[in-house]
Amino acid sequence: EPPAQNGDTMPRGITALIFDFDSTLVDSFAAQSDALQRVFSSAGIRRVSGESFLRDLRGAQFAYALKELGAEEGTPLDLFEEYRRTYWSKKAGLLSLYPGIRPAIENLSARSIRLAIVTQKGWSFQMDGRRVGASQELRELGISDFFPVGVGFESVSNHKPHPEGMLLALERIGASPQECLVVGDSSADMEAARAAGCRSCHAVWGIPPAERGLIKTEADFTVDRPEALLELPVLQ
Repeated sequence: EPPAQNGDTMPRGITALIFDFDSTLVDSFAAQSDALQRVFSSAGIRRVSGESFLRDLRGAQFAYALKELGAEEGTPLDLFEEYRRTYWSKKAGLLSLYPGIRPAIENLSARSIRLAIVTQKGWSFQMDGRRVGASQELRELGISDFFPVGVGFESVSNHKPHPEGMLLALERIGASPQECLVVGDSSADMEAARAAGCRSCHAVWGIPPAERGLIKTEADFTVDRPEALLELPVLQ
């Protein structure tokens, strides 16, 4: 592969990538908005739809935003718990990998780049006698073998943009922050990367084009398709 241009001042040597899960690796928007809409309907919430609630989050803490909405609406239901129960009882087949994700992951793995996931989602837990979580969704999508390390909601006390999850993932894959690139769709991902001392890549392929300019975040790189990751100078 050709060397990076001399004008690029970023140091080389990326040996590990940490990915966000939803809206980065996996398109789960339909599954999430469907579950949320069912919860809103049962709670009598009509002024906001599941779809618009999700779109307006822009990386905010999901559980906190639902708690705020529940307080505003005066509903006695714990909206987050209702959502979790509804979402994790979903049928198989509602999730998909973004186009280009699988070949990009296969390429990185073939280069011996260590891969991990840090997500706000639960990683692996029991619900109604079943094992559920992002780890199970990875298995359903056929890419779990590429990700030996996953840090989920239950793994840490402080969630993004706090760096705790990133630092735990680094420890588990045996990588230093300087040799790691964090790939995610939200400002919380980029802030967590920076706070952990990692380089950051804003992945916008899961964000509707009209909404990309609304996300204010500082990142070392921005890519609009998974294959563009492979062309970054720090991965040459």
